[in-house]
Amino acid sequence: MYFVGDSDLVLETRGLTKRFRGVYANRDISIRVKRNSTYGLLDPNGAGKSTFLKMVTGLLKPTEGEIWFDGHPWTRRDLRSMGALIESPAIYPNLTARENMEVYRLLCGLGKSEGEGRINEILHTVGLTDAGSKLVKNYSTGMKQRLGLAATYATQ
Repeated sequence: MYFVGDSDLVLETRGLTKRFRGVYANRDISIRVKRNSTYGLLDPNGAGKSTFLKMVTGLLKPTEGEIWFDGHPWTRRDLRSMGALIESPAIYPNLTARENMEVYRLLCGLGKSEGEGRINEILHTVGLTDAGSKLVKNYSTGMKQRLGLAATYATQ
């Protein structure tokens, strides 16, 4: 199947479906996400938002349908170009935000001097500049989510 080939699209799904033991978590989802845009998934708890995102990021295999990323069929290599925060962020509660970001700096292979400036920039972007030295276990849920987003930025 040939997808729209519109260079303005970063993600496209057609008929994306996920069944667990005969029960549909997602059924026939077709979306088109334009590059450099922001989208949100709004629905009640249990409606399948996380399942959809897990399929798009390769954590779950769709039962049916196709996923295209940046004009080609999705492959695991595309994960290098993605950042995702699904449900609870993978953060270390006994570290500070800055220390958590240092872990991500090391995982991403950024040099110390390059990484320090990037960490400051990312913490500023997510509004955690002043909380950078506070232990994450003392953060509100929203602050933890912002730190999780910061971690996805660090991988880009």
